[in-house]
Amino acid sequence: MQLSVPDKVCDLSLTRMLSAPPSLVWAAFTQPRHLMRWWAPEPLRLETCEVELCAGGGFHTLMRSPAGERFDDLACFLEVAPHERLVWTDALQPGMRPAAAAGKTTGLALQPRGTGSEICLTVLWPDPETKASQDAIIYEFGLGRSLDQLVAYALTL
Repeated sequence: MQLSVPDKVCDLSLTRMLSAPPSLVWAAFTQPRHLMRWWAPEPLRLETCEVELCAGGGFHTLMRSPAGERFDDLACFLEVAPHERLVWTDALQPGMRPAAAAGKTTGLALQPRGTGSEICLTVLWPDPETKASQDAIIYEFGLGRSLDQLVAYALTL
């Protein structure tokens, strides 16, 4: 999977610079104790975070809004290259079993930059219509806000 050359019709990429080195950013993305601190975009709270860090392993998060609305996401890791790249999809469940509905695939590319890191997250949507309906939500209220929270959290690592 080539995440460095996005398909502008179906992909969304977000890039951030962090003050932490790649090893710590990797930990922030792969260890539940860190994900619990930044993954859920405020005002949501992450209640559950389970990570089985291997190809075919599960990635499960459960977020809850202040009004009690639940956002339960179950995904499967496709690629795990420590300190460099992480790819997961909710189109598959753990064990690479097909999910009931077509989902998105998300990839993290991590590069050292001086004493810090640059991260690029790319979300691959199954079709242009899904992308059009989800981009603003993902960018403004979801992943974009979460990445801003990660930037702040990285200062504590």
